[in-house]
Amino acid sequence: GYFMMPNGVNDLTWTLSATTFDGKPFSTKGTIANVKSATEYTINVKYTGNLPEVGASIVTISVDESEVQINQSVEVENAPEIWGYDFEISEPITDTIAKVGDKIVCISSITTLKSLTINCDYLTTLGFENNEYNFIGMSEDIVSSLVAKGIKCVYQENSGQANAVINFSKYFTNYMPIGDYDIIIEAIDASDRKTNKHLKLTLIQAE
Repeated sequence: GYFMMPNGVNDLTWTLSATTFDGKPFSTKGTIANVKSATEYTINVKYTGNLPEVGASIVTISVDESEVQINQSVEVENAPEIWGYDFEISEPITDTIAKVGDKIVCISSITTLKSLTINCDYLTTLGFENNEYNFIGMSEDIVSSLVAKGIKCVYQENSGQANAVINFSKYFTNYMPIGDYDIIIEAIDASDRKTNKHLKLTLIQAE
């Protein structure tokens, strides 16, 4: 059993109950004095059986005390972090067309990244070849084509950690037509921990 001792109480009392061969109840009590925390107390009960020569039995009770040793190593590692530079990425952004400007998204990971993607259902309608791109392992040709359309990612690894910056520049955002856009940024690290954030833009006509 596990016990939480009330304040001021330092002793545990045990009771052994039994029934004799002739059906009579038998009990005996004892106290474990000054119990300590993180300590295991083992109560050993030894019964010798009947002793015909004396017409009785012997029950021996002893208590073994040993400190509970707990060796546990816990390593806490966080999933990648994604946030907006000078804006709250979790809050939708409403702005007039041609006035959005640069939207910079930062990514930080305590390990290297195996995947860093952007996904938006409207990219192909905006002239991109695909709706999803993975910046990790991306070819130079695709990098150049994205930069030409106003999306640039800078990814760096240092001492097993990773940092990245994705710039959705004004050359991309200012030419987006009126509508609602949901750009999903997702980072997966080397230990398969995953984080995604939604950059939501609503573009309206200027009054």
